[in-house]
Amino acid sequence: MKLKHVRYLMHSDMARYAEEIGVQLSLGKKISFFFLPCVCSLLIYRISHYFFSHNYYLIARFFYTVNLILFGIDIAPSSRLGSHVYIPHPVGVIIVGNAGDHCTFFALAGIGGGLEETDIGAGVGLPVLGDYVTISASSKVLGPIHIGTNAEVGALSLAITDVPENSILIGVPGKIIKTKPARS
Repeated sequence: MKLKHVRYLMHSDMARYAEEIGVQLSLGKKISFFFLPCVCSLLIYRISHYFFSHNYYLIARFFYTVNLILFGIDIAPSSRLGSHVYIPHPVGVIIVGNAGDHCTFFALAGIGGGLEETDIGAGVGLPVLGDYVTISASSKVLGPIHIGTNAEVGALSLAITDVPENSILIGVPGKIIKTKPARS
């Protein structure tokens, strides 16, 4: 990962935030966004992941810890998040795994490892999320499962099995309640 790509990812996260709140992204807005926890926590994660991917594990761990202390968000430096990620309320969010582009994580959402020793691309026992996935408030995605593109995990739900594309999962344990139209 090159520094130029990290800069692009940081810009994409700010652009997604601006899109969600309905404002034009300008230099002044970028500066003001930097002080918002939802944007700053992602920027610190991007820096942590950059150092992790270049084998500077101690520096990566430092930024990870800063993020945990300042914002209460737990994004492992080894996690790979795509562009345009949106985390409106970062406190209590835990991300250990891979997520695609345009993913949204609401308050207290968690993705992480289960007890299985299977690796589906994110690391042993870790989930992989497709593009345009929404993980709602207090929901959990556990184990080596795949959440398909444009899928949603409803609030207070537990995903422990694969979720197909364009599906909505709710409940504990989660069940697919309906499918939605594919994104165009």
